[in-house]
Amino acid sequence: MPEDRTRIEQSKRQMSFNFFHQDRLLPVLNGFNNRNRREVEGIVAAEVLESFLWLHHGVGIAYFPEEESRFIMYENFPLFLKALGESWERADFETRFTSPLRTILENEFAGNTPLFSSGYIWQSSAIPADATSMFQSLLILANGFAQNQSARPLLELLVGSSEPNWTQQFPIADDLLSAFLSFLDFMQAYRQIISTQRQTFSDATKKMQDFLRILKETQQWRLNCGYPRYRDRFIEVGRIAAEAYVQFLPRTANFDQQAEVNSFMEQLRDLMTDWGAPNAMVATG
Repeated sequence: MPEDRTRIEQSKRQMSFNFFHQDRLLPVLNGFNNRNRREVEGIVAAEVLESFLWLHHGVGIAYFPEEESRFIMYENFPLFLKALGESWERADFETRFTSPLRTILENEFAGNTPLFSSGYIWQSSAIPADATSMFQSLLILANGFAQNQSARPLLELLVGSSEPNWTQQFPIADDLLSAFLSFLDFMQAYRQIISTQRQTFSDATKKMQDFLRILKETQQWRLNCGYPRYRDRFIEVGRIAAEAYVQFLPRTANFDQQAEVNSFMEQLRDLMTDWGAPNAMVATG
């Protein structure tokens, strides 16, 4: 019956919100509120803004309930405003969040438009089922990567370190390799989800492509390969990880260490194109 279906949908939205609130939003807000390392302030502020944007997109496709989402935002609004203020002061803010996302943040945080009222791809009555399944898949993947403690030191190094500290804070080789492989696992899983979903889209329209783009841009500050400084850092760390990785490969009669390193780097550069790197990247040797 329609009433039963409505109750089921409301229950699903509530369960999704409760999980996101406990698993992602609260830890991020607590981390931002209890910071003790100035070097990573830009990271935790970005995490707060990213969490809001996931909530915003989820409300827009009726994945999260609007009333509860508004309540949690109002309850923590000073923290969200502070995160936006700190991010806005950074010279690289415009490279971290694209213009459509900055418009959402600026308009809704400034009160120019009500919370969860702008920047939507679909009207609520025309949301395809594919959008909901895609959102859930990418959100689960993004949450896992965001909470990966192995990847965290490398994220702080790549995104949060200043130039003077960049070459002075590399993790030891084994830790760097483990962290970098976590990045690669995420990038490969992301590509696989997109590839699989595209094969089953029932409505492969421009709106769906726009939706995929904005979900990627929401988390792209972690893998900002379109930004030259980040891209150069990522390739530099990637080469160190590649050289460590090949040490674990079996030594056959035809083993060529340099060829294995080059193959690793080719795969890396290819994955980086999903995150803004130019398709024709210059080889790094």
